[in-house]
Amino acid sequence: MSNQVKHHGTVIGTDGQTVRVQILQAAACSSCHISHNCSVADMKKKIVEIHVPEQSYQAGDEVMISMSTRTAWHALTIAFCLPLCVLLGVLTGTKLLGVADITAALLSIAFLIPYYITLWFRRNSITNKMQFKVEAPNIA
Repeated sequence: MSNQVKHHGTVIGTDGQTVRVQILQAAACSSCHISHNCSVADMKKKIVEIHVPEQSYQAGDEVMISMSTRTAWHALTIAFCLPLCVLLGVLTGTKLLGVADITAALLSIAFLIPYYITLWFRRNSITNKMQFKVEAPNIA
């Protein structure tokens, strides 16, 4: 099992020691030959900004970006698992206290606001921990 998550991308711009890479995030079924007839197929363009100490990339260069699977799991935890735990925890707690359903639901959603505000203020430290690496693609 690989310990890296990799995506092919295209450099769309550089600025100092930052490279902006456009990747095509595709669902597993998007490469299927009937995906154009299926509403499940999903492809999205994403732009990733990557700090590189040595600037050797130009717009239009094909690159491979990667991050460790540990970092990817950390990102998934922050983005999905922790908010779900907050949501379910508040919902369960308010229901155990006998709060009405609509109030419990609204309180659960309201408790996510401080979570996302905290993420916003910690975005720089989170960004420093979740680093992508850029390299030339392997041509086989």
